[in-house]
Amino acid sequence: MKPEIQKWLTDFSGCSGGNIGNQEHPSIWLCGIEYGGTWDKKELIYNIYDNLWDNNPNFGHMEFDNHRYTQVLYKLLYALSGSDDLSDYKNFAITNKIFMQDSPSFYFKMNLYPIAFKQFENSNWPLEYTEIMGFKDKNDYISACKKYRFPSMRMWVKKYNPKLIICSGTGCKKDFDLAFSDNNTSFFKIKINNLNLLYKKNNNGTIIVVLPHQSSPSGLKSYDDIWAVGVFLRGLLNK
Repeated sequence: MKPEIQKWLTDFSGCSGGNIGNQEHPSIWLCGIEYGGTWDKKELIYNIYDNLWDNNPNFGHMEFDNHRYTQVLYKLLYALSGSDDLSDYKNFAITNKIFMQDSPSFYFKMNLYPIAFKQFENSNWPLEYTEIMGFKDKNDYISACKKYRFPSMRMWVKKYNPKLIICSGTGCKKDFDLAFSDNNTSFFKIKINNLNLLYKKNNNGTIIVVLPHQSSPSGLKSYDDIWAVGVFLRGLLNK
């Protein structure tokens, strides 16, 4: 593997940013599987070679327009903060500068895998991706992430000490466990309204929760479900 590709995999590529937190002020991380959409050759080259990754998590921006996934996250965090009325979630996000660089609030948005695809499984792997990175297909790329990227992500958990990691996509529960867990304990299962959730606790105290992905039929979408999950997560943090 090219050294620059390995460095890119093990850095904060695939992260949208915010305030990653620290030992004294632990943050809440929100982790998806990968960016949606597709990247052409130019975008991939820019992301790998021109973004100047330097192991610094101090970056970020807000997302509202056409980002339904992020809008649900804002609502969930608003419910988690104690709100019973989620209609004012935009003001909550703006006031707290959620996911913005130098944010005073402790939230950080990221992905397991750094490349954008329309769907995680059965994804088209362009020949130019192989030419740029050297991976023969997506499975080869995923294997490299598990070997090189996931150990770095576990080190982030140890270094920055998040109090809660909210993961989206129960189909990737093993990947989330491999990326964030510091023990071999199994996930607990619980049903909130019509949603099946998984959760566990690290030895360092970090709570890992895996929710159904929003794109799935059983995903987190409705007001009632978002509020109920927020209340549940608040209870986990207050135990």
